[in-house]
Amino acid sequence: DQAFTGCTSLTSVGSVCNVKILGERAFAGCSSLTSFPVPAGMTEIGEGAFAGCFRLDLTVDPDNPVYLAEDNVLYDRQKETVVATGRIAEHFTVPRSVSEILPYAFSGNQTLLTVRFEGAPKLGEGAFSDCPGLTGAYFISFDLPEAEPDAFAGDVFTLFVPYERQREYSGIFTDCTYEISSVSVTVTLSVGGDEPLLLLTYFGAGISEEIEPEREGYAFDGWQDGEGNRYRSGEYWILEEDTTVEAVWSARRFLCLLYTSP
Repeated sequence: DQAFTGCTSLTSVGSVCNVKILGERAFAGCSSLTSFPVPAGMTEIGEGAFAGCFRLDLTVDPDNPVYLAEDNVLYDRQKETVVATGRIAEHFTVPRSVSEILPYAFSGNQTLLTVRFEGAPKLGEGAFSDCPGLTGAYFISFDLPEAEPDAFAGDVFTLFVPYERQREYSGIFTDCTYEISSVSVTVTLSVGGDEPLLLLTYFGAGISEEIEPEREGYAFDGWQDGEGNRYRSGEYWILEEDTTVEAVWSARRFLCLLYTSP
């Protein structure tokens, strides 16, 4: 464990072909390290092994049975766990398949600006700690994540969550010092020949019956965006940017019964 921790001038390592276990925080704080090839026989990598290695290109031998790397992110083979990260994009999206982010996986990343969570993964101790450039974390899931109290220790940013879940998310991240908000969007409501209406709302806000239009001979059947997504009263606006939606109508059907005298 901690074999090379804090070696800020270390830029590369020799052959690790015969190394099977990499201890916890083995290269933590090695901010100049630029490459690390995980060999086929390395089947255990400790927590925080590459914390703070934000210049690192991570690769994995295709014959490794435990790990894989994608865009300098080290996952388990099923892509359900984030083990470690290196030189990642400034705006990073955690895939929906990920159910857990291990302790210190993103810790000390100097380039990360925003992170977007497609699912609700478990966030380990210090998972995103000490990321000075982090300005926003976006959770789009209505399912609530599990997080250690110090998952974002040392960070100052805004947490964006579904509007109707702000209170629940606040309870989960109560020990962190940042603002909780929701993405604001403008929805243009198009109802055919009438003048469009502008609705200022938030991602994850409820859809009210008050905005339902009326049309003689037709029943209103919700709103639909350009990609075919349907939004109905009692559901939520799942929009992350300004969007135009069209009113959807279905013709009313009437049953006429004719009676004749005997």
